[in-house]
Amino acid sequence: MKDFISKLFQITDPGRLAALKRIFGTGGSEVEGLKILAGLGVKVSDSIESIPYKIVSYIYGRKIPNEKVGNIANSFHHAAFIKEKGAKENGKLYFDSRFDALLASRDYTALKNHLIKISPFLDEHSIDYEILLRDLITWSPDVRDRWIETYYQPGE
Repeated sequence: MKDFISKLFQITDPGRLAALKRIFGTGGSEVEGLKILAGLGVKVSDSIESIPYKIVSYIYGRKIPNEKVGNIANSFHHAAFIKEKGAKENGKLYFDSRFDALLASRDYTALKNHLIKISPFLDEHSIDYEILLRDLITWSPDVRDRWIETYYQPGE
């Protein structure tokens, strides 16, 4: 896992980063990103087991900074606070609704789809990619509950 992350961080070429952003594309747009992942040692032919690596690569391709900030829910929490500042939709914060949908994901496909929709909120925030990859690989009710505790911090 650490080896994958350190190799991923060596990718700085804008063209290769753009290829990672298209990793969930269709019609051939994803091929360059998959070649990069295969070169990093990810078994891309196993679509289920490769999804956590694809998600992390996609987010990294968005050029979101890497800093040790805890799990990704902490980044989402700060992004929501800054971007929404109390804007409500049907009595609930829009970002809270997106995050709740993400947490309801029971499989990698739904998790991937929700993370892709919500990741643009993180463009100006940091992510601990190592923790994110670990959480995605071990996605379970325990991981989900940690994200809930982090996002819905008391007193906020």
